[in-house]
Amino acid sequence: MRILTLVLLSTAFLAACGGTSSTGLGGDAGVDATTDGGNPPACPGSQPTAGTACCPNGLECTYSPNPACSGYWDCTGGTWRQTFPGVACMPDSGPMGGNCHGTSDVIHRAQATACPSHVGADAGCGITPHDQCLMDADCGPGYVCQCEAPIAAGQPCPGGVPAPSGNVCIASTCLVDADCPACGVCQAQYTCNQVGGYHCQTPTDECYPSASGATGINACTWASGQWTLTGPVACPG
Repeated sequence: MRILTLVLLSTAFLAACGGTSSTGLGGDAGVDATTDGGNPPACPGSQPTAGTACCPNGLECTYSPNPACSGYWDCTGGTWRQTFPGVACMPDSGPMGGNCHGTSDVIHRAQATACPSHVGADAGCGITPHDQCLMDADCGPGYVCQCEAPIAAGQPCPGGVPAPSGNVCIASTCLVDADCPACGVCQAQYTCNQVGGYHCQTPTDECYPSASGATGINACTWASGQWTLTGPVACPG
């Protein structure tokens, strides 16, 4: 009877927290993550969504054989957040080595899609709309077709940087997420709010690039086969 009562209490607890008895890594249910790489029983059976409700506070789960790629999901303040220990998030003006919480602003290429044509568009800033490409196949090997729209008529013209005239081919080391077997993410490098290329996330990255790419913050750039934290960016304009 005592055993049955404990089982019922455990089941009720899991139901209240939205947990399941399955584990993210395929380990034994109920085995602590520190013993065999499995998740605690309160962890959801699949990767949660950042910002959604969770309990109990302090619960930590992982959903990849390599946590350096997927990070850890921890329940903090009643909501899920993704944590990458020892990795810097951008924007980050502080020193390298902080804990990155989430990569929601990282832009990646889940799949290649065709870009719209801008021929004949009503553009401003003295631009004649022109597209270098409509799809990756229009670019040479090692390039992707980045969709960019010319500035519309009547909109402010950028200062110090060229105004886009349409889609462009940019050098990249991956085309889509499937080209990145280690971590499964082909993410964009931003420089001064412009995409400078796509490169794979790796288990040895020092940082995660942000879509902001603004002046005065440290930059996360692709160098020597990994994402590296560099000094502050000085954008023109």
